[in-house]
Amino acid sequence: MIEAYHGDEPYLFASYAHADSELVFREIDRLTKLGVRIWYDEGIDAGNDWPDEIGRALAASALVIVFISPSSAASKNVQNEINFALNRGKPFLAVYLEETQLPVGLELRMGDIQALMKYGMEDVHYFRKLDRVLPHEIRTKEKPQTSIPAKRLAVPLQEEIQKSVSLRWQTRHGERNVCVAVGNHGRLGKDRSNDFVLRVLPRSSENDRRSRQISGLHAEVSIETDIVLWRNVNCSNGTLVDGEHIGPTEQAVLRSGMPIRPANVLPLQADIFDGAHFDTPADFSALNALGKPGSFATIPEGRINAVTLRRTDDLRHLEQYVLVHRGALLGRGPTCAVRIDHPSLSNRHAKLYGLHGGLWIEPMDAASVVVVNGTRLALDELAALTPGTELQCGAVTVEVTPRFQHELGFLKPQPQLHGKS
Repeated sequence: MIEAYHGDEPYLFASYAHADSELVFREIDRLTKLGVRIWYDEGIDAGNDWPDEIGRALAASALVIVFISPSSAASKNVQNEINFALNRGKPFLAVYLEETQLPVGLELRMGDIQALMKYGMEDVHYFRKLDRVLPHEIRTKEKPQTSIPAKRLAVPLQEEIQKSVSLRWQTRHGERNVCVAVGNHGRLGKDRSNDFVLRVLPRSSENDRRSRQISGLHAEVSIETDIVLWRNVNCSNGTLVDGEHIGPTEQAVLRSGMPIRPANVLPLQADIFDGAHFDTPADFSALNALGKPGSFATIPEGRINAVTLRRTDDLRHLEQYVLVHRGALLGRGPTCAVRIDHPSLSNRHAKLYGLHGGLWIEPMDAASVVVVNGTRLALDELAALTPGTELQCGAVTVEVTPRFQHELGFLKPQPQLHGKS
């Protein structure tokens, strides 16, 4: 438990509902690491009168922060603390942990109060804004601890880390298969040795004939610092990229929504995921011992986080390909490279990292249910997704397997039947 501040220097008073303790204590820990002097009700000495102690702490505080949720909005204690602070003219900040409808009277009183909608912000952006709005007088003069979150290994490794895995789960269309490769480039072609095997499906003699137009190693998707390239490698029939023919050994810059047709037979669409989801450095020191001697688990530099190639043919609902460079989001929303359309998942449910040449998962926040091999992960806890891992996201069971793709292999030629007519 973090010790509450006691002293004569300016400090922050934290108001919250005890039902939100897990989320709030994490925020208090982060504020403390920023050097903020903070008082909360764990600072009440045993035997002291509770209302008097809280009243004195509120009256002497330099800033009040209230963590808003349905639980705190319904709490008479939190409402009393808000009214007390506003009646005293205290500087005031509201942090919304969840979307919350305030009681009418409280909404009227808090109408002009500065607020941060944490539930609708990326953690990186929220923390930066919070850091900016907190006044210097409530911070210690000592150099604060680093605000870089330390990631912990939650589940021991049971299998060797692999560059490529498949994430598979059931949908109303059938089994959904997402092939994931980690790195800044992925190989594509007809041969099974590629990161992503390109075949025209469903199986038929005609589709097998069309698949043979795709070369064994046809192309490579390469993530540079701030662009994504499609490079034809050893293909005789080229690729249509955004309607233009790209010949053997030629390349094109990809953009989100751009159509791609290797050998003009297999329709794909590129989606590029960038932004600030993985901009803040993180401490992965707990993972370093798992790598090769001298290697360290770090997020690569650059703006591009991940690239997906979505099939737009008959397998559009069943299979897609994801190249994870810096990381990718998993959830229901459009910013997720791995989308699981189920009401038990949030729009941004979990983060997928590409570390040590393999895939790792971390919950997006403390409310996101991510269970790996029977262990529910807390925020800042990671687990490797290796073949055989038992993964549950929300209420969805996700099977982690070696790279799997639908109907690999070609049909055997049918024998010619000769007989009397």
